[in-house]
Amino acid sequence: MITLLDNPLQKRSHIAHNIEKLQQNIKNNPKHLNTLADLAVLYRTINADDKAVVIYETIKEILISNDPNDIKEKAICVIEQGYAVLCDEFSQNGFEAQHELADSFQRMQLEKSASVGRKRDLLCQASQNTIIAQQILYRALNCKTNDNVCLEKKSSMMMFTKGIPLLENTAYPKEYVYIWKYYYARACNSVTLITSSNDIKACELYLSVLENLPKDKKIYAVYRARAYACIGHRLVTPNEIRHAGFKA
Repeated sequence: MITLLDNPLQKRSHIAHNIEKLQQNIKNNPKHLNTLADLAVLYRTINADDKAVVIYETIKEILISNDPNDIKEKAICVIEQGYAVLCDEFSQNGFEAQHELADSFQRMQLEKSASVGRKRDLLCQASQNTIIAQQILYRALNCKTNDNVCLEKKSSMMMFTKGIPLLENTAYPKEYVYIWKYYYARACNSVTLITSSNDIKACELYLSVLENLPKDKKIYAVYRARAYACIGHRLVTPNEIRHAGFKA
């Protein structure tokens, strides 16, 4: 998994900078598997095979270890890869999203032309937010990412399903576990994976986020708000979710 999203790792003009950045990350967490793997790839790129071999040995030791801290690192590794795959899955549907945003913008413009007062003001605000969303989506679609750790293509949902239970049995902060569960829920709602059971699972995960992330801490507000929004969206799309199977 490429942990540096701001610079392509394989561009030689950025290699020295990226090695330095990864080395700094390793100082902060010497056992972070994805960072170790990325650093080993870069060392091999510059023919520093001796340094790469040392890192691969460290990775191997962590992977076969039963130490609780190493188990936590393995779980985080899988979950981070799941998050990277999730971003890739959503980017594959990004061009369709671009068209939908453009269509929504045109509809709002037509509605705004026939509106007055507060309704017009709200539609103006919505139009501005849509333009911002279009700009951000355009930048996101132009971010190129690679995956150098996964040897086979797996869905984000599969990776979250594997990693989350492992992480729950470690000393990893519980609030952070529920942040990852939010993204697990997003994976369940991935367009390429939509089924009734996945939608129900997603709603259950969103509810667990709402129940366990503190209301009085602003850093969690965005996850709680998005969880509410996603549940609401699912409840008003009966063709995609079987309400009988979802008990709020």
